[in-house]
This record gives sequence, C-alpha cells and structure tokens, in this order.
Amino acid sequence: MQLTDIDAYALKRALTRMDISGVQGISPAIQMMLNGLDAKSPEGWQLLNQVVSCSPEVMNQILKVDPKVEPPTSRKASQAAFIPPLPIEAQLSDAALMSTERVAGWYKGTVDWMKRRSPMTPVSFLETGAVWLLCLAIARRVHIEFHSTISTSLYLIWVAETSKYAKSTGLETLFAFVVASMPHMLIPGQTSPEGMIEILSGALPTNFDRLGKRDQQLIEAGRKFAGQRGIMLDEYSGLLASARKEHMAGFIELLMRLYDSRAIEQHYTRSGGLLTIRNPGICILGATTPAALARAVTAEMWENGANARYLMMFRDQPPAYTTEYIKTSPPFELAAQLAKLHNALPMMRDDRNEENETWVSLSASITEEAKTQYMAYTKAVFYDMITDDLDERLHGNYRRLHVQALKMALALATMDWIERGQDTKAPVIELGHFALGQQLAEKARHSLHRMMPVLSQSYDSKTQRDLLIVLKNHPGGLTLRDISRTVGRNTKDLRSAIDVLVESGEVVAQEHQAPQGGGKTFIYSLAPSTDTR
Repeated sequence: MQLTDIDAYALKRALTRMDISGVQGISPAIQMMLNGLDAKSPEGWQLLNQVVSCSPEVMNQILKVDPKVEPPTSRKASQAAFIPPLPIEAQLSDAALMSTERVAGWYKGTVDWMKRRSPMTPVSFLETGAVWLLCLAIARRVHIEFHSTISTSLYLIWVAETSKYAKSTGLETLFAFVVASMPHMLIPGQTSPEGMIEILSGALPTNFDRLGKRDQQLIEAGRKFAGQRGIMLDEYSGLLASARKEHMAGFIELLMRLYDSRAIEQHYTRSGGLLTIRNPGICILGATTPAALARAVTAEMWENGANARYLMMFRDQPPAYTTEYIKTSPPFELAAQLAKLHNALPMMRDDRNEENETWVSLSASITEEAKTQYMAYTKAVFYDMITDDLDERLHGNYRRLHVQALKMALALATMDWIERGQDTKAPVIELGHFALGQQLAEKARHSLHRMMPVLSQSYDSKTQRDLLIVLKNHPGGLTLRDISRTVGRNTKDLRSAIDVLVESGEVVAQEHQAPQGGGKTFIYSLAPSTDTR
C-alpha cells in the first residue's frame, strides 16, 4: 500500500498530536479514520499507531515525513477539492451546447490563434482573455437591464505558478491586440488612488506639455473614454498588497465602486480638487502566483466582496512543453475587427462641450431561450448552491457568477452584432452567447474550488514563518495584538497560525495579566529549541 503525500503528512501530524484541521486534500478513507479517532487522547493515539503499524511500508513512509513543514502542494492536493455539481435544471442542454457553434466567430478565431501563439498558457486564460479584449473595446457603451443595469466591465485574474504556465506570454499576446487596435485604452496600473481618480476623470497629466506628440495624441484619445479604460498588469497581487499601505488607503474600495458602474463617482483630491468620473466601467486583467495572491488577499477581502468582483481563473493540467511559437503580431483581420468594434459604437462624449453629453449606452436584448437559461443559472449559483457546506469565503463569488456569465455573453453578442453589420437596433444575446458565457463562468467556479486549498496552504505556511521570525526578534514575547501590529495582519488571520505553532511546541503561550488590570491575555514566545532559519 502506498499513501499519497497528503495522507502521509496528515497521519504524521496526527501521530505527533499536531493539528490537522487546515490540511487540505486528505483522501476520504483516511479522513474518515482520523475523524473517528481522537489522536490527542492516549487511547485514540494508541489505536491509530496500531493501525498504521500493521503495514511496515506505510509506517516507513510516515516516518520520513516532517510534520513541521508546510503541507505538500502537489497537484493531487488541489485536484482533490470537492466541486459541487451544478443543479440539473441549470446545466446546459445538448441544444444549448450545439447553439454555441453558430455564434462568436471572432472569439473562436482569436482563441485558436492565441493557443498557437502562446501554447503553454492555460486555454481557460486565453478564452477569458479574448472576452476581456471585447469588454475593453466596448467600454461600457452597451448594457442590458435585469435586476440592475449590467455592462461589460470585467475584472479578471489569472493564477498559476511562475514560468511553467506562461502567464506573461499570454498577457503579451493580449497586449499585442490592444496595441494594434486601441492603444489609448490602457492606463498605468501602478498608481495611487488619487492618481487613478485623476486619470479616470480625464484630467491631463501635469507634464502633458513636455510629452512627445505621439504620447499627447494617445492621452487625448484616451480622455474620450476616461472612465472606461483598462488595466493590464503582471504580478497583480503586488497592487492588491500595496493597498494596505497608508498612501494607498481606500484603493480596494475604489475598485469595488468602479466595478459597480454607478453613473457618477465624485472625489475630492488635494492636488486636483473636485474630480468627477462619468460612467465608470473599467476592465482589469491581472496575473499572479498562488503564493503571491495568498499573501496579498486578506480574510476581509473575501468577506466584503472585493474578491467576488474578480473572475478568477486557476491553472489546470500543465500544458505540454513546446518550443513552437508563431510570430507575435496578431492577424490583421482579427485586430482590425476588434478596432471596428471599438470605433463603431457611440462615442462617450462631445469633445467640443464636455458639459453637453450626447452619448447614450445601447440597450441590448436577450432571447427568451437565453433568458430562461440565465434565470436557471442565476437561481443555482445565487440561491440553491449557497449552503452551509460551501466555503463561506466563496459565497460572494458564487452570487456574482451569473452576472459575470451575462457580461461575457453581452460582449460576445456585441461583436457578433458588429460583424453582421448592425442588422438590429442593438445587440441581441442569443442562447449560444449565454451558453459560452456560462461555460466560462463554470470554469471560473471550478477554478475557485481547486485554488482555495492551494491558497490556504501558501498563506498559512507564510504566516507561520513570519510569526516565528517576529518572535525570534522579540525573545521576551508578544501578545497577539502586538504581533498583529508588527506583521501588519489582523488578529483573525493570525489566530489559527499561532494555535498551530503552540500545538506543535514551536511557540509557548503564557497567561498574562496587565498591570493596569483588565482581562487576561497571552504572551507568545519562541520555544527554546525552535530554529527559524
């Protein structure tokens, strides 16, 4: 018998009376055995030891495991995550799947080309990236009315380990499309909240007069779409992490409000005075690694809906290695069609008099069969699947999946409408469009479940290492509040990590009474034998 690395790790921790509650990917049989035994009691520990000792091979495998290191992050662990099945009534029928063959010609052609240009980038990254290009080109100039006004503002994050999954090459492939069709639509991602507000309001940069003519032309072209442009950023987690710094206060909240696309966002800044962002609807595309995302994303960001606004795509099977790449420039006909989409829609404002806005967003419609599928999917992810068994961190993401599917369907329908010569008054979402949008939303849902164990492992192990380093530099010990201030994380995030270190014997907790009175607390200090190298 051969145990998986995760099972051997969990058994070793149980036999050393260490906590296993945070270990993800344990096989059902081993999990059932561990649930039935209390390894922290003498009787339970003895019974568990007898069970594993029956097989010398198993015992030898367990003895080789170091229970103090981070859990194995093998692909078996991430693939072991349970993914709740979509209710039958919300699943796509054969007719719905067949209808996808009759729509989205530009999208399919673009994905096919990108797969040859960046063959080691996960296909789901390229599929969502192609839709993101459409959303950027549309620039909030098309919407559909349901429970609210839904436009094509799309926040997208690709998550995969570095190098192996060619995230940067995939981003460069999309960047080439933007440069070839609408270069004025991108803004710098690395900026302060105040700087972003100034850009999105259409304010000219202070050095505008000193810029070259080409740069000035791009800025002027971009000002026509001031609040509807996009951010494309590799290592996007760095931007999220920097939001915790003092000079970036309010940045996460700003992104949340911009995603919601209210008609007007007004801000008062010290340098620019009162600034107004009209019809905001930005698109974000970022790439990062699981470890970096785990460090950047806090528990609060899962709870307050900040993470739920992103369509998160996590890598799947490793792509086959290849050295066959085609030229970097996208095909002329694909780039030209994207530019046609961007230029054919109504302009955002009358440049001769910015106070007199003549722009009205096109109101798209949806066929009855597409609407029926949308309503079924909405009920499934917004209501039926939100149960006590679902990870609470994912509730917000689930409750926005139907909207994200509709946003993508709207973008696909708008490009088809342009390709057909605008044969109707406004775009029409057909069943095939929504079916493609639902398929991509479902890939994102599956990604979330496969990603969460990996994020938890990365975050917990990093937190534990940080705690040990802090305590090593404070031999007298610290309270949990002191540790929180030192490492810049809230006590809720630190509690489980410090408990694991105490249970493992690496950290000692001593009850403490403050001289000025009040409730008792604990002082945490490094155990004498702990090595933090």
